[in-house]
Amino acid sequence: MRRKILVLLGFFLLLSPSAFADNRDFSQLNPTIKITSYKKLFIGDVQGYASGSGTLISDQGLILTNRHVVFDEDFEEPLDAFSVCLTLNLKEEPVCEYTAQLIASDQERDIALLKLNSRDVFGRALPFPFPYLSPQNDPVIHEQDRVRIAGYPASGGETITISQGQVSGFEQLNGYRYFKTDTDFDHGSSGGTALDSESHFVGIPTYIRSYAENVGYFLDIKEVVSWIDAHGNDAITDNQKWDSLLRDQLKKIAVTNLEHHYSHPVYPFFELDLPEDWKVVSIRRDAVFFMKKNSQDILTLSLEFSFYQFPIEKPYFDRLYLDLDKMKESYPDFNRKSVSLAGQRAELVSFTSMSQRNFDIYLAFGYAMAHIHYSVDLNKATVQQREMQTLLDSLQFKNTPLTEPALDPTIAFDDPAFHIQSKGDWRFQKHTGVQPEGLIAEAVEKNNFDGNIYLIYRRLSKSEQNLSIQNRLNEMVKLLQSGATTLVNKNDRVTLDGLPGWLITYEYEGQNYQEMHQRLEIHLSLDDYELIFVYDDLAPSFKKNISVIEAILRSFTNDNAYFGNPSLKGVYRFGTMVYPFDDIQYHRFALAISHLTEREIFKGEGSHFFPESPVSRAQALSIIIDSKRALDRERGAKRKGYSPYSLLRPNATITLAEALKLLLRVYEVPVWNNADGAAPWYKPFLDKGYELGLIPQGLFDPAHRLTKAELAALIDTIYNQAH
Repeated sequence: MRRKILVLLGFFLLLSPSAFADNRDFSQLNPTIKITSYKKLFIGDVQGYASGSGTLISDQGLILTNRHVVFDEDFEEPLDAFSVCLTLNLKEEPVCEYTAQLIASDQERDIALLKLNSRDVFGRALPFPFPYLSPQNDPVIHEQDRVRIAGYPASGGETITISQGQVSGFEQLNGYRYFKTDTDFDHGSSGGTALDSESHFVGIPTYIRSYAENVGYFLDIKEVVSWIDAHGNDAITDNQKWDSLLRDQLKKIAVTNLEHHYSHPVYPFFELDLPEDWKVVSIRRDAVFFMKKNSQDILTLSLEFSFYQFPIEKPYFDRLYLDLDKMKESYPDFNRKSVSLAGQRAELVSFTSMSQRNFDIYLAFGYAMAHIHYSVDLNKATVQQREMQTLLDSLQFKNTPLTEPALDPTIAFDDPAFHIQSKGDWRFQKHTGVQPEGLIAEAVEKNNFDGNIYLIYRRLSKSEQNLSIQNRLNEMVKLLQSGATTLVNKNDRVTLDGLPGWLITYEYEGQNYQEMHQRLEIHLSLDDYELIFVYDDLAPSFKKNISVIEAILRSFTNDNAYFGNPSLKGVYRFGTMVYPFDDIQYHRFALAISHLTEREIFKGEGSHFFPESPVSRAQALSIIIDSKRALDRERGAKRKGYSPYSLLRPNATITLAEALKLLLRVYEVPVWNNADGAAPWYKPFLDKGYELGLIPQGLFDPAHRLTKAELAALIDTIYNQAH
């Protein structure tokens, strides 16, 4: 017993901050540092978003960099957490165990100040004062003077890159002085260090312009000195929550690489040993990425997990095999076989692409599906495959598989505040991965491998925030019409428990030839954000499931008092989401028919509309008047009677000209008075119809006898315009 206690004590000491004593020599610290900026995710995590360089400009860790390195340019706001890598030896990779916080930024100069946190990710105090480069210098720069650029360009590998060149000119940008240079640097160099021949800090690499050859621009350091003096002591932006998450990530990576052992902290609990030269480069809840790097090779291996709402049984494997075997069409040497990995049965897929042999392993562990991917060079396949196998052989699971997750029928969120329920055979599960960004929950139906429900929370871009609900829907329609899709229905007057929004349903061809899918999207407005409900499925299943989908939508409860219309709390309006009749699918006027059916203006006979049947003059007048009454009700206008004139031959099929005359009269549209009778009686109505875009393409004969579908198209167009 005493021996066990000592062993456990040693284990906890190993994981304590003191176990990772920092014996590094910071006296040789290079003032040029690497910055990675992270963006917060709605799932409560952070994800790398941008990277660049910076320069230490004080002995207490003040960092000067470019604003675009630390800002989300789409929303013109700072990113949420910042890691800092310090180079202590020019021949070695930087140490990425530090974080920083934003102090100030200036858009015109494209500059920002960060402050290095005083403790590393293990809680150890940084040994300030640090070596730094002062911006307070007054060098004189001329054309053809030698210049060095220090930074961490993406093309420069993991270590710091120092390039040499010369000053090739000067230019004013945004009213500030920039040096032009032929020195090689790329986007990762942004915010780095420009030095003259005397090692004076003379500028900040900021822009690259590509012509026949790249021309680099660095901002004259003299342009920022007074700004630094004014803002160097500004208050730090509060990002403690996201900084803490980032520090946990960085610490886990550092511990793993020091111990050469990785242990996954959540289901499916697994572990593996890292052979020599291997390291972890990224850790997520649902994925781990490994790399081996030496002077000759760079090998990578990814281990990702998908989590299912149901047990992964034979039908799931049958579908997986079917999808995998489709790759044979693209890769003649495609091979799939069953193997054993970590005591579990798995499927190994391999195929050649370019000069590499690619390997994918699929392993089911309870309700989790592991996907392992790696590649080897064909010229070194035997050696590299052996190295990969060494890593894989150490993989083992620490517990028994769980058959299925414990899921609550109701899932709830705090931001945005709402809850929604599973219905029928559909099960919701919160999304735990970082991709795709904005996905917060998803639902599947048991043994339905083509149908999915997604809940997405996204921030609207600046341009979208200025658009009304109607205009956002119109933009979506334009986008769909430019692709190979068929619009089924749309509605800009959707309400779910008081939240306003819009709806669109469209049809598209799936991955297999003539395999038609239908997709429903409901976009609910929450100020500068939107919550999106998506249902995507094969067309036959879509229609079969629509009643369950409606029940799920009616279970949605808006729990945020700040959004929505209180008077509409408990109101659910989304109208028709599928073709209302079996015989209008793919008809060019299906959308118009759907709209008018939803408003109870047009009626069918059971499941059929009979779009090509003729319409009598009396029927047309009655339908047109009903549509105007529906419009008046929707607009809150006072109800009134409509008697345009007495109809002759009420049972005769109505013509295009006659329908236009009735339509324009009932909707009270002013029409040119053909008083002298110089033109045919129908010409003023036909002219107005063309002017307003009422007449569908292909209809030009005023004596053409209208069908139900054509009359629906005329009414739907004028209804929408009048609305």
